[in-house]
Amino acid sequence: MKKYIQQIVLICAILCMISYNAEALSKFSNYNELQIYMRQNFRYTLDNVVEPYFDYFESPEILEFSRMGDCDDFATYSWYHLNEMGIKAQRYVLWGKTYEGEDYGHAITVFLDKDDNTYSIFTNQYVLKTSEKNPIDAIKDIYVNWEIICMWNPTKYGLITYEEFKKTVTLCAIKDTKSKLKFIYMMNKLGGKE
Repeated sequence: MKKYIQQIVLICAILCMISYNAEALSKFSNYNELQIYMRQNFRYTLDNVVEPYFDYFESPEILEFSRMGDCDDFATYSWYHLNEMGIKAQRYVLWGKTYEGEDYGHAITVFLDKDDNTYSIFTNQYVLKTSEKNPIDAIKDIYVNWEIICMWNPTKYGLITYEEFKKTVTLCAIKDTKSKLKFIYMMNKLGGKE
């Protein structure tokens, strides 16, 4: 049943995109307006994806239509709109440990705040300010339990396989030898090797 609902939503979204007013995507004049809009209009929900797929990446238009997404969808939406406003932005994925010691993965957008020439982070529907002058240092400042940080440049939207995801990340920082081994294992696993 969920599969049919997802297909119906996808078909409706595609039809909506055909008639979508492109000017609507450039409706923000600053990142605070974008942040407020995302908080008021979008709901966080996990993707329901099964093997052989890794994730489902929504385009900004699909998120605008569905009003539901997870961290990678919010990162893409904020990245798109920040760049439309002329604000230098880049998407990243990071892996680390929660305070309880559990593994986590998260997608974010890091952008240069022109007012004070420091980097801030769009995480889901919130902006976190830092005093850092380097994007990687900004990530390390906010996510103190980070282990692996990668730049993320997805090349398509929709269902993404493990192999497709692996091709979209570029390693930026590894905390220690244990994290390096974890990254190698993850990339091998994503490539279908164990």
